[in-house]
Amino acid sequence: MAENNNVSTTKRIFSTVCTVISAVIFVIVALLLVNIIVCRSQNKPVNFFGYSFSVVQTNSMEDEIMTGDLIVFKKVDFSSLNVGDNIVFRADENFKDGSGKSLAGYTIVHKIIEITDDGLKTKGVNNYSADNGLRVEDDIYGLCISNSAAWGKIFAFLGKYGILIIIFIIAVPVIVTQTLKIVKLTKQKKDEGLTDEIQPNFDEKQPDDGNASVDDKSSQE
Repeated sequence: MAENNNVSTTKRIFSTVCTVISAVIFVIVALLLVNIIVCRSQNKPVNFFGYSFSVVQTNSMEDEIMTGDLIVFKKVDFSSLNVGDNIVFRADENFKDGSGKSLAGYTIVHKIIEITDDGLKTKGVNNYSADNGLRVEDDIYGLCISNSAAWGKIFAFLGKYGILIIIFIIAVPVIVTQTLKIVKLTKQKKDEGLTDEIQPNFDEKQPDDGNASVDDKSSQE
């Protein structure tokens, strides 16, 4: 008996732990998806737990950072930046692409090629010339510390279908829970029906075994 109680307690603890872990994962994924959707709509990098993420849209840093790569960057002290660092910054009104189009407000990842008293001079490794203007501290989102093509595809997918994924994550547990309830109720009703079928009915007239009582014989005579 004690062994059965221990097994039952272990199962309850395991079930509770699994429920808590699932809830934590659900909250993290939901927050990340909402963050991705909001940041993409505002043309800002996604920030999560002190790290920021963005998907590269142009080839200005190839072959070092490829188009479609997910870059990971974090805020660092401005004075710690050095020539050769890849930094992520917000383009100002002076920043233009090769065709002369203004990219003001866009998130850019380029390499520092010179440090001056007025700011940082940057350039895309695949570009012929340096960027217009200088990058100042307020422009800098962070230092690029990693890039990944595989994660870039995943983030692009999440950014495109994030709302549908959130709906799916919310809907699936509800559907599964309701389905389990229906199955349980159906099984319960089926079991109750089987119990009713095998329950003897004492109200029914018992079959005549051919032995009449004394009173019956008297009445027959």
